Amino acid sequence: MIDCTGSGDVNTTTEVAADAQTKQLAGLSGRKLTINDKWVNPSGKWRIGLLQGYKVFSSSLVKRLKSDRRKDWDKAQAASLQEAHRRLKAFDDQNQDPGSSSTVKAQRQDLVDAIDALKTLQSSYEDLGPVYDVVAWFDGSKWRAAVDTSEKGDLSQETAYTNFVHERQWGTFSKRDLCNFAINIYDDGNVVSVVVAAGAHGSHVAGIVAAHDPDHPELNGVAPGAQIVCCKIGDSRLGSMETALGMERAVNAVLRNKCDLVNMFVAGAVVMIFRVVA
Repeated sequence: MIDCTGSGDVNTTTEVAADAQTKQLAGLSGRKLTINDKWVNPSGKWRIGLLQGYKVFSSSLVKRLKSDRRKDWDKAQAASLQEAHRRLKAFDDQNQDPGSSSTVKAQRQDLVDAIDALKTLQSSYEDLGPVYDVVAWFDGSKWRAAVDTSEKGDLSQETAYTNFVHERQWGTFSKRDLCNFAINIYDDGNVVSVVVAAGAHGSHVAGIVAAHDPDHPELNGVAPGAQIVCCKIGDSRLGSMETALGMERAVNAVLRNKCDLVNMFVAGAVVMIFRVVA
């Protein structure tokens, strides 16, 4: 699985060491990152980067997430505004003397300002989406990387991925988005590529072609078990529009993997390359 567009590229040139006492890293998001103590890192040096979810998610997923997250925001905002009004009323009930001191007047103004601030936040709402810390390191034999899908800094339960072709690992950002991803690491750990499909068309066609279920052969595709090299040429940042650079990199993947068949569909912005296994 290869992201030929660079839409999921994470700059991991920043190198840090874990705190000697807490064993935590300072992530670029500002979060303290707790590392899985089972991960092997002989050098003790960690590469850190940052991934914005809305830059790799498909446009339809971004639209759905923004709607869901706005509902959560509105609910929390309404509760906060209600509480602010309640506090102001309670204050007024306890301070009905028209000759109140300047201190009392200042306290009331603070409560009024809090209500105004909440109203301003509501009118200027902007959802920048989830932000994930990414950590990369060399385990002595290969580069590995992890993504803080919890957005809480807890990497202790996260998977230590390496290039997809080596171990065929994949993950899911969250139960809410149900968005799967794979990892590739380039340039001696300087770039971590988080591979996310720009749409569902590629998975749909791949299933028709190469689905393989020995226990349920009726679910098999027309060439069950065929090996697929999936090259993403549709840039998520451009609404899955294909790019010349993405096409060029996909062609290079064809040659590099000595593939037998190529299927390209621009509508899905994916090049699927099949390697026939005798």
